[in-house]
Amino acid sequence: MTNKLTLPSDELDFSARQHPGLIDSLSSLHFLDWLSLAVIIGAVYGLFSGWVWLRFRYLGVPQILWASPIVDCALAVIIVLAGLCFYRVLQRPMVLCAFLFFACMLVYTPIRVCAKFSLSRLAVIDISMVLAAFFTYLILRFLVPHRSWLWKGAALAVGIIGLLIVATDVRPNLLHAQALAQARSAGKNVVVIVVDTLRADHLSLAGYSRNTSPNLDRFAAGGVTFDSAIASSSWTLPSHASMFTGLYPHEHRAVTMEDRLSEDIPLVSEWFSEHGYQTGAFSANTYFFSRRAGFGRGFDVFRDCYPPFLTLLAATESGLRIREFLYRVHLSENLLGRVSGADITNEAIGWVGSARQPFFLVLNYMDAHDPYIPPAEYKGRYADPNFRLSGFGITLNDFPELTPYQVEQEVAMYDASIAYTDSQIHALLLALEHKDLLKDTVIVITSDHGEEFGEHDFYVHANALYYELVHVPLVIVSPGSVPRETRISTPVSLTSIPATLIDLATGQSSPKFPQPSLTQLWRDPARRNNWPAPASELAQLKVCDCFPNHDQSFRSITLGDWHYIAGSKGGEQLFKLSGDPTNLSNLAGSAPPDVLNRVRGDLDSLTR
Repeated sequence: MTNKLTLPSDELDFSARQHPGLIDSLSSLHFLDWLSLAVIIGAVYGLFSGWVWLRFRYLGVPQILWASPIVDCALAVIIVLAGLCFYRVLQRPMVLCAFLFFACMLVYTPIRVCAKFSLSRLAVIDISMVLAAFFTYLILRFLVPHRSWLWKGAALAVGIIGLLIVATDVRPNLLHAQALAQARSAGKNVVVIVVDTLRADHLSLAGYSRNTSPNLDRFAAGGVTFDSAIASSSWTLPSHASMFTGLYPHEHRAVTMEDRLSEDIPLVSEWFSEHGYQTGAFSANTYFFSRRAGFGRGFDVFRDCYPPFLTLLAATESGLRIREFLYRVHLSENLLGRVSGADITNEAIGWVGSARQPFFLVLNYMDAHDPYIPPAEYKGRYADPNFRLSGFGITLNDFPELTPYQVEQEVAMYDASIAYTDSQIHALLLALEHKDLLKDTVIVITSDHGEEFGEHDFYVHANALYYELVHVPLVIVSPGSVPRETRISTPVSLTSIPATLIDLATGQSSPKFPQPSLTQLWRDPARRNNWPAPASELAQLKVCDCFPNHDQSFRSITLGDWHYIAGSKGGEQLFKLSGDPTNLSNLAGSAPPDVLNRVRGDLDSLTR
């Protein structure tokens, strides 16, 4: 048997010569002792990782404190079982080498997060190795020689995890149930449905060749459809922030991947909560439209861990790596912990059934987000049933070269995902109708951004501000308050959503949400001639060096039939939408000077 285990630091060497009883103690451990040791090591590193995640990334999601040690304990047990299976080849001390490597991996990312990425990778690796070796040494030095301590330590670790589950999940739910007796408001119910990553021109509602949205088409006939609704950005966080604050990205400042919405910026959910509404949100985008990102304020229930156990496990450091690995090697057809449209619909319907009126409900469906994986009964509707996804996507930060056939099939899968989401929205609306709630409810259906499919030689989103990336659907239905079968072509911004919701639900306004209510566009059609042009903004993001915003930020404005884009490092693009909706012909060099001067001036006044 090997009689020496060398750690990454000379100071932490615990060889048989220095600690003669340690290797003998390791050799005497039984199967259950090794499992207990695995639970202890996994719990220690999992609790550390969970605390770092809660402190720096998952603010507002305390359940990460118990999810992280559960995942790491499971991985540690797998390492032990694999190591013991090869006992005669590796010898048991080699299992500890695997433990040490495992511990270094777990410590690495939390250390980088704690240092706010200010240290070099080499420095973080060195610190991770020393910390991993130090804590592993303490556990082995003081627990291993006392077998009964191993069992007690494992039991203590399990007990701590159980207490964290009770403290962060069970108790808050009980307190919430006791706090529902609030003063009621006299307003209408409000339902906001956001279909993540839905570009407007892929809806049959907008004249798309495929019948992707038959239910939405019928529902929209009962209200107002905006043919040129513009998101404030081309990715989730800044766009959702604008939808719920009424502010443009440069005002709310939630513009990069690591940002979260500041607590000093009012949310429309807080306004409804303060005015007697019961509030609930159910989000499939568990990272960017979440409590972690700052959207939990004002909601009695904000479900962003959904289904709670699996989603939380997939959100941990180890869970994220596992789910990407399983997807890349095709061991999992979908990303582990991904929330389906059916999950969102069923939970929302259940919540509505127990909620008192009036209520404010928000849903985020993410089935149209990459990777595009509709249910089996929808997959063959437009795509080859045997097609295997190409594996590209912003979720995986991977953008391989695609053949024309692959692009065609990816689009077909995307369209099928839209059709599936359309069916889920229909199921939700049917449930509201069966509960006799539709007549007293304001319903808004929209999206946070669109999607690219190679129109400008790149894919997905969060990369530019072309029209297909910021042009989103917007439908508003409210019997008695919104006219039927009305379409408005005036370009509008989603920053007007808060003021519009408050206006339609209660007839009031609030200085906290200064953008004009969209109700003016059908109450006073003359306002359509001088309505403020909507702008969009995109920060510089280091997602992929093939993206335009890898090296600069962008701003855009949609003014009548013109869509104008300006980069922070110079350069401008101007497109005429009536003949070029996907922005392929740049007219900035040939457009009339008065057009260029107007779009430049209006964009500067909105975004600076």
